[in-house]
Amino acid sequence: MLALFPEILHTVTSGDLETLACLVRKYFADKHIYSPRLRVEPLLINAGLELSRDDIADAARLFAADHRGAWHASLIVSPSLRDPGELNFTLAHLFGHFLLEIQPLMARGELKTHEVRERSGALGRFLKRPLIAPEEMQADAFASALLMPRGMVKKAYATLGTVADAAAFFNVRPELMEQRLAQLQLVRTKTEAAPTPAPEPLPKPAPKPQQSSLMKAQKSVAASHYRREEESAASAKPAAPKSSEGLSRLRAIARKIDKSVDP
Repeated sequence: MLALFPEILHTVTSGDLETLACLVRKYFADKHIYSPRLRVEPLLINAGLELSRDDIADAARLFAADHRGAWHASLIVSPSLRDPGELNFTLAHLFGHFLLEIQPLMARGELKTHEVRERSGALGRFLKRPLIAPEEMQADAFASALLMPRGMVKKAYATLGTVADAAAFFNVRPELMEQRLAQLQLVRTKTEAAPTPAPEPLPKPAPKPQQSSLMKAQKSVAASHYRREEESAASAKPAAPKSSEGLSRLRAIARKIDKSVDP
């Protein structure tokens, strides 16, 4: 029987997929709430979805409807979906569609019919990282968080130290674990670009060529000599002109004449 849980609905509205994954484990995983190797099939059954296998054209199909006020949701899986890891991730992906898209319609009384088809396994498509619709990306992110909870991944990777060992611990493919670690910013994926290096500083202008010590000495001597010449010219006074010999004789004669005419 399908049931709505206010705590789950509130978390769906907030968009916090990490918390949503933890709540789904809390409500539907029973004693496997902290299991690193979580099987999603029992969670779907505990949540009230009918799970079956049938020959269908798709890998898996989720269908929900409101029959005269009674909700019904079923999930059909093709026998061609045999790989355990692919099957587990695809079920978690479709569970995400149910929680994120169908349950809000049920809560608002707007559910009539709703169908989600997975043409091929969700895991193979997710690892190729194609450009897909936002609701598909949300369902993929929920599936990753459900199978590899954030807190558990951080502790396991810190303890084990390698992507391969962490993947084996959670029983998932190394590529899936690598993407989850990259999402949590614990590693960088192989296809992810390396950080852009910081721009190199602009080159400093070349220093002016220094004058040789000989040239500096020559200029210093020339400047000192020029200053001494200026100081000598400024302090020198014009000398009084010397009396010529003829002028002296004329003065002596004039004195004798003066004396002869005195009374």
